[in-house]
Amino acid sequence: MYNKLLFAIILFGLIIVGFVKTLYKIRKYVVNYNFVGEYSSKVNNLLNETIIDEDYSYILSNIEKLSHTMGHYAIMDYKPPFANYIHKNYNIVNFILNYNDRIMNQELIMALKSMQVYLGACENEIEELKKCLKNPFKLFAEGFRFIFNTPLFILESLGIISTRMYYRIKVNTIYYFIQRIAGLIGFVSAVVGTIQGKEVLFNIYNKGSKLITSIFK
Repeated sequence: MYNKLLFAIILFGLIIVGFVKTLYKIRKYVVNYNFVGEYSSKVNNLLNETIIDEDYSYILSNIEKLSHTMGHYAIMDYKPPFANYIHKNYNIVNFILNYNDRIMNQELIMALKSMQVYLGACENEIEELKKCLKNPFKLFAEGFRFIFNTPLFILESLGIISTRMYYRIKVNTIYYFIQRIAGLIGFVSAVVGTIQGKEVLFNIYNKGSKLITSIFK
């Protein structure tokens, strides 16, 4: 009885962690969506020459935040008008920083289009995350990923590994594979342990071990 209760606590605990983490992600996307939406509105006023000084100050003071928030959505390949060369990985904030009365409207329109693409991506992510809130399997996976990555996050926070190394490890194929396998095993273990107790789990483990051993004999 105690073992079943323990497995149940682990199972539902990770689901709750996943639920909270998913809510946090939704909130973050909503905050970013509202910010970029407001920013694009002010840039649109700049394009239409209806902007006020206060809004222009807002655009300049938050331009780094815009670039950080949009990430790769703020990057594009850009060919200046009448030029025979292309700027690779050009940041749209340069369109805004270099603004003057002689700038072609097309450049600001390109910046606005990038913002609209980002806003559309945010809407899609928010909708997908809302669906995840109703799926206990995805919530468990999210909760497990959070717990699994916590030691790595602590190492990065303490400065033991660099931020660059932290993200390189997270996107590493082997690390990702181990995380997925461990999550699957953890979920199956928790479910079996909750429903039938640890004896069944150990029997499955023993039979699986014998099967794998026989294959490689």
